[in-house]
Amino acid sequence: MRPTCFLLLAVVLAAQSGCQEASAPKAYRVMGRVIVGSFPAAKACVAFHPMDKVKSQGRCPVAFTGADGSFELTTYALHDGAPAGDYTVTILWLDESTMPTDECECTDPLQHDRLAGACADPETTPLMATVLPKENELILWTPGVRKYPFAGATTRPAAAAAR
Repeated sequence: MRPTCFLLLAVVLAAQSGCQEASAPKAYRVMGRVIVGSFPAAKACVAFHPMDKVKSQGRCPVAFTGADGSFELTTYALHDGAPAGDYTVTILWLDESTMPTDECECTDPLQHDRLAGACADPETTPLMATVLPKENELILWTPGVRKYPFAGATTRPAAAAAR
């Protein structure tokens, strides 16, 4: 895992650390895969941004993808999932081969995003997901990487994607 992504996760988890408050919304397990074109997005940073900011209490479920593009969201504790609700989803998938050796020298990590920033901003990302009050399995799919034009994105429940 690149230090930039690790630092991002550490900051988010530190901001959310502590005991889960009794009034905090219940988290439901959320697993999934990030697919770009027909390939898994390995080592991508994924964040679910709640559309209901008040209900979310400022928490943003996050994950990093494995080699096969799989992820499990974390909100209060490792892999506990996310509260039920609607989310915009951001993905930052850094091209490690173009990153400087010293990441502190990089003033704009988005210039190294394989998705060219198309899914990096919660206000403009085309990705949306709904977490239901049960175990959730999602496929986050986007059609292209930096060398191909970005044309949009969809989310599909894993069962529908398998058909």
